[in-house]
Amino acid sequence: MAVTTSTRRALSQPDGGERFRLLAAAYSVDAATYDEHWSPVILPAAESLIGALPLADAGRILDVGVGAGGLVPAIRTVAPSASIVGIDAAEGMLRIAQSRRGLPGVVGDASALPVADRSVDVAVLAFVLFHLADPHPGLA
Repeated sequence: MAVTTSTRRALSQPDGGERFRLLAAAYSVDAATYDEHWSPVILPAAESLIGALPLADAGRILDVGVGAGGLVPAIRTVAPSASIVGIDAAEGMLRIAQSRRGLPGVVGDASALPVADRSVDVAVLAFVLFHLADPHPGLA
């Protein structure tokens, strides 16, 4: 991911809001490169966890921090009849998830999900928590 000097400086600062915005923008710009080069590297670790989740009987699954949707095929294999929606702060990532994986998505923050409580059966978060200034709201 190409990150400018000013973006690097802002990402190292403690202001979570500005850091979050710049990180989402950087991921948006490099979404296709991420999907082609980085996603395949981390995907096996995430796929290995899918079998441990209660997905088989899930009707609605939310993939939080879906990125380019690389994990979606594995989720669909385990839960073929489930409705899956992705959420990500990076619009560019969501466009890749839509175009390459046919996944509907919503721009949003894992710390303040734009979904109603108890509206999904399972939420998946793979490689997301380290991006959050405070992971507790993301887990809640």
